[in-house]
Amino acid sequence: MARKPKNKMNTEIQLGKYPNIHWEKFFGKFIDIETLNVKDWNATHLIAYFAKKYKAHYGMDYTFRFNSTAPGKSYEVFQINKLASMLSADPTILVAYIDWFFAKKILIRKKKITSMSFLTDANTVNDYKNNHLMINKNSSIDRSTILPPNYTEVVRKFSNSISTYGDLSFVVKCMENGNATDDKYKEMLEELGKEGLNIGALDRVK
Repeated sequence: MARKPKNKMNTEIQLGKYPNIHWEKFFGKFIDIETLNVKDWNATHLIAYFAKKYKAHYGMDYTFRFNSTAPGKSYEVFQINKLASMLSADPTILVAYIDWFFAKKILIRKKKITSMSFLTDANTVNDYKNNHLMINKNSSIDRSTILPPNYTEVVRKFSNSISTYGDLSFVVKCMENGNATDDKYKEMLEELGKEGLNIGALDRVK
């Protein structure tokens, strides 16, 4: 009489998408950047924004290192915190920098990057600080200050009535109040952001 086969133990291991529940929660917060105001972003959101830009440019997901079981101690969080210490803790400035980085250092130079450490290259950060970060807490720029040539070149494609930082500040306030709904202004500000203008800092123009 033939023996019945013994029940085999299931030795298959289910592969997970994330290393652990902490990383799953970390990536679960990435969607917040679609609805949360930029001024309220934290390190996780800035990393999510970088990863979104990376995928849009290269057509593939950014590869995280998963060097720690805790996302807060990860390589990527370290790099974003390092960038904040080098440039600014203001998320609106960091977003503008990331936009500029992809537009000027990646697209134009056709550069391939594999790590967020490229963001914190000292020469790159200093280039942005010295030549593109036009408004900061110590700036003498006021409402009557004429826009620099690279900003003026962008603005002229959308309006002939904008020539100063005060004009730009007025447009932003009108958009926030719902009094300027023309998509051309949104497109103009996006292009200015790529040129290095920190849109959020226009609130400090007096």
